[in-house]
Amino acid sequence: MSARRLLSLAVRAGAVLLTAGVAVLLVALADRLPTFDVTATGAHRLSERTRLVLDRASREGERLELVIAADLARLDRRARERTGDVLDAIARAAPGLRTTTIDTGSPSGLDEYRALLERLRERESALLDEHQRVLSELSARLTGVGDFAERTLQTRLRAIGEAVADDAPDAASFQNFFREEQPVGARLLARDLRGYAETVERESNAEIPQLVAIRASLDDALNNVDAQLLSLAGILSRFAAIETMTPAARDAASGLIPLVRGERDALAIASERLRALRPADIARVSRALERAETVLVIGPVREAGAGLAAVDANELFPSTAALDAVGSGGADLRRRAEELLATAIGVVSDPIRPIVIVTHAEPQAFLFRVPLMRALTERLNLRGIDVAEWATVLDEDPPVLTDLDPAGVRPIVYLTLAPDSSAASQSNPDLSGPRRAQTLGEATRRILESGDNAVVSLNPSVLPGYGEADPTARPLRALGIDAMTGRPLLSTTLGQSGPVVETDRVVIPEGASDTATDHPVSSAIGGLRTMLIWPIALDLTETPGVRTWSLMSFAGGDRWWAESSWLRVWQTPREQRRFIAQPPTFDEARDERRDRWTVAAAAERELPPELSDEDRRTQRVIVVGSNGWHIDPVTQQAAEVDGRVVPLYPGNLEFLEAAVWWLSHRDGLIARSERARAAPTVRAMSDGEVLTWRLGLLLGLPLGILALGLAWRVIRG
Repeated sequence: MSARRLLSLAVRAGAVLLTAGVAVLLVALADRLPTFDVTATGAHRLSERTRLVLDRASREGERLELVIAADLARLDRRARERTGDVLDAIARAAPGLRTTTIDTGSPSGLDEYRALLERLRERESALLDEHQRVLSELSARLTGVGDFAERTLQTRLRAIGEAVADDAPDAASFQNFFREEQPVGARLLARDLRGYAETVERESNAEIPQLVAIRASLDDALNNVDAQLLSLAGILSRFAAIETMTPAARDAASGLIPLVRGERDALAIASERLRALRPADIARVSRALERAETVLVIGPVREAGAGLAAVDANELFPSTAALDAVGSGGADLRRRAEELLATAIGVVSDPIRPIVIVTHAEPQAFLFRVPLMRALTERLNLRGIDVAEWATVLDEDPPVLTDLDPAGVRPIVYLTLAPDSSAASQSNPDLSGPRRAQTLGEATRRILESGDNAVVSLNPSVLPGYGEADPTARPLRALGIDAMTGRPLLSTTLGQSGPVVETDRVVIPEGASDTATDHPVSSAIGGLRTMLIWPIALDLTETPGVRTWSLMSFAGGDRWWAESSWLRVWQTPREQRRFIAQPPTFDEARDERRDRWTVAAAAERELPPELSDEDRRTQRVIVVGSNGWHIDPVTQQAAEVDGRVVPLYPGNLEFLEAAVWWLSHRDGLIARSERARAAPTVRAMSDGEVLTWRLGLLLGLPLGILALGLAWRVIRG
């Protein structure tokens, strides 16, 4: 064989070995090589919010453990791959997070899972023992009050009736009341109390008592028992005070009063001990643990709780065939997995989450009965944020949040919804639009004067047209924000049959560059389509001690103006507005045009010493010149893009979530979430970038070739 042929074979063999070596090296470095994502929404990397959550957990120096317990053979293969990508990305971003996988479909995996459950129970054993003790004491107290009602109370009540003389005033009525009616009530009370005692006793014997569930089931019952005993003590006191009544009957009633009050007080103390207990973390996730198909994030045990979070494995590893059927692809699955895992890690690393109170002046409570804000509540709940409701027409004071926040340490954020001020009420004048606006305005004033934080949403109002101030917007003037609720922003477009009134505006905030000063909420929603229904302009004026920001604005010019004659359009159904004859047009005498309209703003001011504390030194308020911007009919509008269903207005719920974090002084958690990346597109280049690339292609390539030629000549000599 010639030397030339040997050299050729050697070169080929070397090339094969070099290629194989490079391939092995790339596989070995796969976890370390960076992934470059040029999409505008960053769909192929961890979201900013997830990175913030992981950074926060790392800064706290806490050892977190992620446990995936499931029958691995039953999991969808594609779902495992997509979720595995997310887990790998999280592991790279948070080296301190230890991940364990338990295959509950194997005998050894089941033994490992049982050992995990025992470890989780053992770390909260003292708290669980206290739960059992308090429940046992409450059961004994309920039984004791039941025995008192069955024996002592019935006997003593009948004795009062027997002691009433026949010639006493209303003798027959009092005799029947104490001998017949009240003993029957005491017997029924005893029966109810024994039933409650049995329920509590069963729970006290459970290995993991469900404290939250037992409190929820007994709360109304215990309040009812307390009210009955209080009412009976009052009846006996009034009876004993009747001077013309038989002395023996009065003495019998007086002797029974301290017994009734004593039983009531003892039961109240036992009930309050139950309400004051902190729920155990393992009890909160016990249902997920029972299925042996769960993903756990385990953190250190804290006094405030939330050292353990669970995600249903079926949520994390759904059937990809079902997702394909509804137009959700792998990117949606990856995004969902990232959101679930980041939320669970965030809840464990930062357990003190805000509570949002939806505040409105509708005639009845609707939040949990009407699916109007379901997407909002589900999203907030997924973040560990609870949602409550305050119907100001029904309740003068905000709801009591003892069950959600026993220690009273969670930040409160109010979210107001303005009523329709043009609505009339034939049956009850107090429920008319103007009266309900006054009710909500008074509640808003109290919220702001108490130093609480709020998102205030505004509706167009008829009251400024009659020379009156809009009560829902008036309290905002103290913050330097004046809302033009009497003249909402309108526009017209040319339809097939003539001009058509436009009452909705899609705003695309430009982020921090959209404002004179940087604001974290602006950064979180920059570039996201946000729909505002019936937008209202906001005027920001300099106010001593208050700092304001414009969060959202859009160009006005000749197209959008503040319209004074808007009521006819407001009262016309949306689908019929294109048939309005002579729609509103700009009137220079009554209306107003501007180059730019501000439609969302933020304000912050120092709290006076009597309202401030170590955790709350400033008050924050966000005002949105729109009222229905966060309801499901707006936020859940979607379109099909490249075979996938994506939201049309992702900015709405992103804006709300960022607002809640800012208002609760959790600025470090304000970032774009996973859901904002539903439609990944390559980011549009700016004019400067386009010019740079053009010059690079036109001049860079020729100059590069010349430089290469010169270098070659120099090398060759």
